[in-house]
Amino acid sequence: MCPRPRRLRCAAGRRNTVTSVLEPLALTVVAVAVMAGVTVQRITGAGFAAVSAPALILLWGPVVGVQVVNALSALCSLLLLTVLWRRIDWRRTAILTLTALAATPAGVFLAFNLPAAVLQIVIGLVMITALFAVRAIARLRFIRSTGGAAVAGMLGGVANATVGQAGPVMGAYAVSSRWEITSYVASMQMCWFLVNAGTLLLKGVAPIPPVSAVVLCLALVVGYLVSILVAKLVTRTWAERCLLAVALVGSLLILGKGLLSLLDP
Repeated sequence: MCPRPRRLRCAAGRRNTVTSVLEPLALTVVAVAVMAGVTVQRITGAGFAAVSAPALILLWGPVVGVQVVNALSALCSLLLLTVLWRRIDWRRTAILTLTALAATPAGVFLAFNLPAAVLQIVIGLVMITALFAVRAIARLRFIRSTGGAAVAGMLGGVANATVGQAGPVMGAYAVSSRWEITSYVASMQMCWFLVNAGTLLLKGVAPIPPVSAVVLCLALVVGYLVSILVAKLVTRTWAERCLLAVALVGSLLILGKGLLSLLDP
Protein backbone atom coordinates (compact mmCIF):
# COMPACT_ATOMS: atom_id res chain seq x y z
CA MET A 1 0.00 0.00 0.00
CA CYS A 2 1.26 3.48 -0.84
CA PRO A 3 2.32 5.84 2.03
CA ARG A 4 -0.15 8.67 2.65
CA PRO A 5 1.88 11.50 0.99
CA ARG A 6 2.25 9.45 -2.18
CA ARG A 7 -1.31 8.09 -2.33
CA LEU A 8 -2.50 10.51 -5.01
CA ARG A 9 0.52 9.77 -7.22
CA CYS A 10 -0.09 6.04 -6.83
CA ALA A 11 -3.74 6.44 -7.82
CA ALA A 12 -2.71 8.46 -10.87
CA GLY A 13 -0.22 5.78 -11.79
CA ARG A 14 -2.90 3.09 -11.62
CA ARG A 15 -5.18 5.16 -13.85
CA ASN A 16 -2.38 5.59 -16.41
CA THR A 17 -1.76 1.84 -16.37
CA VAL A 18 -5.44 1.08 -16.97
CA THR A 19 -5.53 3.65 -19.79
CA SER A 20 -2.41 2.16 -21.42
CA VAL A 21 -4.11 -1.24 -21.41
CA LEU A 22 -7.50 -0.04 -22.62
CA GLU A 23 -6.26 2.09 -25.51
CA PRO A 24 -4.70 -0.80 -27.52
CA LEU A 25 -7.77 -2.92 -26.76
CA ALA A 26 -10.11 -0.16 -27.94
CA LEU A 27 -8.02 0.36 -31.08
CA THR A 28 -8.20 -3.38 -31.80
CA VAL A 29 -12.00 -3.30 -31.53
CA VAL A 30 -12.10 -0.28 -33.86
CA ALA A 31 -9.83 -2.04 -36.38
CA VAL A 32 -12.16 -5.08 -36.43
CA ALA A 33 -15.15 -2.75 -36.93
CA VAL A 34 -13.34 -1.07 -39.84
CA MET A 35 -12.60 -4.42 -41.50
CA ALA A 36 -16.24 -5.47 -41.12
CA GLY A 37 -17.39 -2.11 -42.45
CA VAL A 38 -15.40 -2.50 -45.67
CA THR A 39 -16.97 -5.92 -46.26
CA VAL A 40 -20.50 -4.65 -45.64
CA GLN A 41 -19.92 -1.70 -47.98
CA ARG A 42 -18.68 -4.00 -50.74
CA ILE A 43 -21.89 -6.04 -50.54
CA THR A 44 -24.47 -3.29 -50.00
CA GLY A 45 -22.84 -0.15 -51.42
CA ALA A 46 -22.96 1.52 -48.01
CA GLY A 47 -22.68 0.59 -44.36
CA PHE A 48 -19.04 1.32 -43.65
CA ALA A 49 -19.96 4.25 -41.42
CA ALA A 50 -22.85 2.39 -39.79
CA VAL A 51 -20.51 -0.42 -38.73
CA SER A 52 -17.40 1.57 -37.82
CA ALA A 53 -18.79 4.88 -36.54
CA PRO A 54 -20.04 3.68 -33.11
CA ALA A 55 -16.61 2.33 -32.14
CA LEU A 56 -14.75 5.33 -33.57
CA ILE A 57 -17.02 7.84 -31.83
CA LEU A 58 -16.74 5.92 -28.56
CA LEU A 59 -12.93 6.04 -28.82
CA TRP A 60 -12.44 9.66 -29.97
CA GLY A 61 -15.72 11.44 -29.29
CA PRO A 62 -18.48 12.75 -31.61
CA VAL A 63 -16.45 15.45 -33.39
CA VAL A 64 -13.08 13.77 -33.98
CA GLY A 65 -14.77 10.38 -34.33
CA VAL A 66 -16.94 11.58 -37.21
CA GLN A 67 -13.89 13.22 -38.82
CA VAL A 68 -12.14 9.85 -38.72
CA VAL A 69 -15.24 8.18 -40.17
CA ASN A 70 -15.22 10.65 -43.07
CA ALA A 71 -11.53 10.02 -43.78
CA LEU A 72 -11.79 6.23 -43.60
CA SER A 73 -14.98 6.24 -45.68
CA ALA A 74 -13.18 8.12 -48.45
CA LEU A 75 -10.28 5.65 -48.38
CA CYS A 76 -12.64 2.66 -48.24
CA SER A 77 -14.50 3.86 -51.34
CA LEU A 78 -11.25 4.53 -53.16
CA LEU A 79 -10.11 0.96 -52.51
CA LEU A 80 -13.41 -0.55 -53.65
CA LEU A 81 -13.40 1.55 -56.82
CA THR A 82 -10.35 -0.36 -58.01
CA VAL A 83 -12.62 -3.35 -58.73
CA LEU A 84 -16.01 -1.65 -59.29
CA TRP A 85 -15.44 1.45 -61.42
CA ARG A 86 -16.57 -0.19 -64.70
CA ARG A 87 -20.14 -0.62 -63.33
CA ILE A 88 -20.69 3.01 -62.34
CA ASP A 89 -23.88 4.77 -63.52
CA TRP A 90 -22.17 8.08 -64.21
CA ARG A 91 -25.36 10.13 -64.74
CA ARG A 92 -26.96 9.25 -61.42
CA THR A 93 -23.62 9.37 -59.65
CA ALA A 94 -23.05 12.92 -60.90
CA ILE A 95 -26.48 14.10 -59.70
CA LEU A 96 -26.15 12.47 -56.27
CA THR A 97 -22.59 13.64 -55.77
CA LEU A 98 -23.06 17.26 -56.89
CA THR A 99 -26.19 17.77 -54.82
CA ALA A 100 -24.61 16.06 -51.79
CA LEU A 101 -21.53 18.28 -52.07
CA ALA A 102 -23.74 21.35 -52.43
CA ALA A 103 -25.60 20.42 -49.24
CA THR A 104 -22.45 19.52 -47.27
CA PRO A 105 -21.69 23.10 -46.06
CA ALA A 106 -25.19 23.26 -44.57
CA GLY A 107 -24.56 19.96 -42.82
CA VAL A 108 -21.20 21.15 -41.46
CA PHE A 109 -22.84 24.35 -40.18
CA LEU A 110 -25.52 22.33 -38.40
CA ALA A 111 -22.93 19.94 -36.96
CA PHE A 112 -20.99 22.76 -35.32
CA ASN A 113 -23.94 24.92 -34.23
CA LEU A 114 -26.74 22.58 -33.09
CA PRO A 115 -26.79 20.00 -30.28
CA ALA A 116 -25.59 16.61 -31.53
CA ALA A 117 -28.52 14.85 -29.84
CA VAL A 118 -31.08 16.94 -31.73
CA LEU A 119 -29.36 16.30 -35.06
CA GLN A 120 -29.15 12.56 -34.41
CA ILE A 121 -32.82 12.27 -33.47
CA VAL A 122 -34.09 14.31 -36.43
CA ILE A 123 -31.89 12.60 -39.02
CA GLY A 124 -32.50 9.16 -37.52
CA LEU A 125 -36.27 9.68 -37.76
CA VAL A 126 -36.01 10.93 -41.35
CA MET A 127 -33.97 7.88 -42.34
CA ILE A 128 -36.29 5.39 -40.64
CA THR A 129 -39.36 7.03 -42.18
CA ALA A 130 -37.77 6.84 -45.64
CA LEU A 131 -36.95 3.15 -45.22
CA PHE A 132 -40.43 2.18 -44.05
CA ALA A 133 -41.98 4.27 -46.81
CA VAL A 134 -39.89 2.66 -49.58
CA ARG A 135 -42.83 0.92 -51.23
CA ALA A 136 -45.00 4.02 -51.15
CA ILE A 137 -42.17 6.18 -52.50
CA ALA A 138 -41.50 3.66 -55.28
CA ARG A 139 -44.96 4.38 -56.73
CA LEU A 140 -44.03 8.01 -57.34
CA ARG A 141 -42.57 8.84 -60.73
CA PHE A 142 -40.63 11.67 -59.13
CA ILE A 143 -38.32 9.28 -57.26
CA ARG A 144 -36.94 7.91 -60.54
CA SER A 145 -36.46 11.38 -62.02
CA THR A 146 -33.51 13.75 -61.83
CA GLY A 147 -35.31 15.63 -59.07
CA GLY A 148 -35.63 12.47 -56.96
CA ALA A 149 -31.91 11.82 -57.23
CA ALA A 150 -31.18 15.46 -56.37
CA VAL A 151 -33.31 15.34 -53.20
CA ALA A 152 -31.67 12.08 -52.12
CA GLY A 153 -28.24 13.60 -52.73
CA MET A 154 -28.99 16.71 -50.66
CA LEU A 155 -30.36 14.67 -47.75
CA GLY A 156 -27.33 12.39 -47.97
CA GLY A 157 -24.90 15.32 -47.93
CA VAL A 158 -26.47 16.80 -44.81
CA ALA A 159 -26.61 13.42 -43.05
CA ASN A 160 -23.00 12.64 -43.90
CA ALA A 161 -21.70 15.95 -42.58
CA THR A 162 -23.78 15.90 -39.38
CA VAL A 163 -23.77 12.28 -38.19
CA GLY A 164 -21.19 10.69 -40.50
CA GLN A 165 -23.74 8.43 -42.21
CA ALA A 166 -25.70 8.86 -45.42
CA GLY A 167 -26.10 5.17 -46.28
CA PRO A 168 -29.71 4.79 -45.07
CA VAL A 169 -30.84 7.75 -47.19
CA MET A 170 -29.09 6.45 -50.31
CA GLY A 171 -30.26 2.90 -49.60
CA ALA A 172 -33.88 4.03 -49.39
CA TYR A 173 -33.44 5.92 -52.66
CA ALA A 174 -31.82 2.93 -54.41
CA VAL A 175 -34.57 0.49 -53.41
CA SER A 176 -37.46 2.86 -54.11
CA SER A 177 -36.04 3.90 -57.49
CA ARG A 178 -35.37 0.22 -58.39
CA TRP A 179 -31.69 0.87 -59.04
CA GLU A 180 -29.91 -2.35 -60.04
CA ILE A 181 -27.86 -3.41 -57.01
CA THR A 182 -24.54 -4.02 -58.77
CA SER A 183 -24.60 -0.62 -60.46
CA TYR A 184 -25.72 1.02 -57.22
CA VAL A 185 -22.87 -0.48 -55.21
CA ALA A 186 -20.30 0.69 -57.75
CA SER A 187 -21.80 4.15 -58.19
CA MET A 188 -22.00 4.78 -54.46
CA GLN A 189 -18.26 4.31 -54.05
CA MET A 190 -17.52 7.24 -56.34
CA CYS A 191 -20.20 9.29 -54.59
CA TRP A 192 -18.92 8.43 -51.08
CA PHE A 193 -15.35 9.19 -52.04
CA LEU A 194 -16.11 12.65 -53.41
CA VAL A 195 -18.58 13.58 -50.67
CA ASN A 196 -16.28 12.50 -47.85
CA ALA A 197 -13.29 14.18 -49.49
CA GLY A 198 -15.33 17.40 -49.71
CA THR A 199 -16.38 17.05 -46.07
CA LEU A 200 -12.74 16.61 -45.01
CA LEU A 201 -11.76 19.78 -46.86
CA LEU A 202 -14.31 21.69 -44.79
CA LYS A 203 -13.74 19.95 -41.44
CA GLY A 204 -10.03 19.27 -41.65
CA VAL A 205 -8.05 16.10 -40.88
CA ALA A 206 -8.78 14.41 -37.56
CA PRO A 207 -6.03 14.85 -34.91
CA ILE A 208 -5.38 11.21 -34.01
CA PRO A 209 -2.05 9.54 -33.12
CA PRO A 210 0.05 8.43 -36.15
CA VAL A 211 0.18 4.85 -34.84
CA SER A 212 -3.63 4.73 -34.74
CA ALA A 213 -3.81 6.07 -38.30
CA VAL A 214 -1.46 3.32 -39.53
CA VAL A 215 -3.45 0.61 -37.74
CA LEU A 216 -6.72 1.84 -39.24
CA CYS A 217 -5.25 2.00 -42.75
CA LEU A 218 -3.99 -1.58 -42.41
CA ALA A 219 -7.46 -2.62 -41.22
CA LEU A 220 -8.92 -1.04 -44.37
CA VAL A 221 -6.60 -3.05 -46.60
CA VAL A 222 -7.33 -6.34 -44.80
CA GLY A 223 -11.07 -5.62 -44.94
CA TYR A 224 -10.80 -4.90 -48.66
CA LEU A 225 -9.12 -8.26 -49.35
CA VAL A 226 -11.73 -10.10 -47.29
CA SER A 227 -14.58 -8.23 -49.03
CA ILE A 228 -13.48 -9.44 -52.47
CA LEU A 229 -13.85 -13.06 -51.34
CA VAL A 230 -17.15 -12.53 -49.51
CA ALA A 231 -18.76 -10.63 -52.41
CA LYS A 232 -18.37 -13.67 -54.66
CA LEU A 233 -20.55 -15.74 -52.31
CA VAL A 234 -23.46 -13.27 -51.99
CA THR A 235 -26.35 -13.30 -54.49
CA ARG A 236 -28.09 -10.13 -55.67
CA THR A 237 -31.23 -10.95 -53.70
CA TRP A 238 -29.27 -11.31 -50.48
CA ALA A 239 -27.31 -8.16 -51.28
CA GLU A 240 -30.59 -6.20 -51.50
CA ARG A 241 -31.78 -7.66 -48.20
CA CYS A 242 -28.46 -6.79 -46.59
CA LEU A 243 -28.76 -3.26 -47.98
CA LEU A 244 -32.11 -2.71 -46.25
CA ALA A 245 -30.94 -4.36 -43.03
CA VAL A 246 -27.77 -2.26 -42.83
CA ALA A 247 -29.69 0.93 -43.61
CA LEU A 248 -32.26 0.18 -40.89
CA VAL A 249 -29.63 -0.69 -38.28
CA GLY A 250 -27.68 2.48 -39.10
CA SER A 251 -30.81 4.62 -38.74
CA LEU A 252 -31.73 3.01 -35.41
CA LEU A 253 -28.21 3.53 -34.08
CA ILE A 254 -28.29 7.23 -34.95
CA LEU A 255 -31.74 7.67 -33.36
CA GLY A 256 -30.73 5.65 -30.30
CA LYS A 257 -27.57 7.71 -29.72
CA GLY A 258 -29.58 10.91 -29.91
CA LEU A 259 -32.19 9.68 -27.43
CA LEU A 260 -29.54 8.41 -25.01
CA SER A 261 -27.77 11.76 -25.17
CA LEU A 262 -30.96 13.53 -24.17
CA LEU A 263 -31.69 11.12 -21.33
CA ASP A 264 -28.12 11.17 -20.02
CA PRO A 265 -26.50 14.48 -21.10
